[in-house]
Order: sequence, then structure tokens, then C-alpha cells
Amino acid sequence: MGALAKLLSLTPTQQQAGVVAASSGNHGVAVAYGLSRLSIAGQIWVPETVSPTKLEAIQRYGIPMQQVGTDALLTELAAPRHAEATGATYISPYNDAQVIAGQGSIAVEIARQLKGLAMDSLDVVFVAVGGGGLMSGVSAYLKSVHPGVKMIGCKPENSTVMA
Repeated sequence: MGALAKLLSLTPTQQQAGVVAASSGNHGVAVAYGLSRLSIAGQIWVPETVSPTKLEAIQRYGIPMQQVGTDALLTELAAPRHAEATGATYISPYNDAQVIAGQGSIAVEIARQLKGLAMDSLDVVFVAVGGGGLMSGVSAYLKSVHPGVKMIGCKPENSTVMA
């Protein structure tokens, strides 16, 4: 939802200039999906060590990819430089207010599903933490409507950078 929210916020000039996103997986898939649906040109930059499953998911949308660096950080450093050099818009998976706000729409859906129940019965929400954009968006909304909810970030077993 975050990637699509950002893509929908682009001006016609930004759309024409294209998009660059860096990701080790889910964000790249989401941006690729949005680019294909909205007919916007772009590139997804992934590390050389990206999961084959994520690589295949991105490739399904026919969006060009660049494999750069052996680490997601190296990819995330190179992609914005390329975007700036080419005039494209860089879409960060976690450092973008529109991406975070879009991720918050997931929390709106959680709240809607709980509407028939007492929202006060919501004690804990577990959210996957990659770069932090999903956790930020979901937490921002849920904490605003239910300050007592406890948010717990779940990190991937094979990527403990957010620990």
C-alpha cells in the first residue's frame, strides 16, 4: 500500500521522468506492481543476494531490475544516486512520508475489521519489520486511535539488522 500511495502522489512530470526503488524484496515487488498497473517507467534495484522468490516476484511485472551490491545497504546507497543522476524519483521503502502513510492504510483495515468488536480489545499487534516503513505506518494510525495498543516488531530470522 505504501509504494502505491507514493506512486499515486507523483506529478505527471515525475511520472514521465520515471522511478527508481531499492529493495531486498517486498517493497520492490510492490513498486513493480504499481509501476505496471499505472504504466510508469521505472527500475527496481536489488542486492545480488536477493531471495530468488522475491526476484521472480519482481520479474513477473516486467519492470527492469538492477542487481547491485552484496548487501541491501549498498543497493540503497547506489539507487538514489542513480535516480538523482537520471532525474527519476527515488522511492524509499521506509524514509518517505507518503510511503509510511500508505502503509498506515493497513491499520485502517485492521480497525474496520475490529469495529464490530470492541476496539479496546486490541491489546497487541505484531508487524513485520524490514526497513521500518510498514511498522511506522501501522503504528502511527493504531496508536492515534488506540494509544494503549502494544506494537511488536517481528524481524526476519536471516536479517537481524533492525534488532
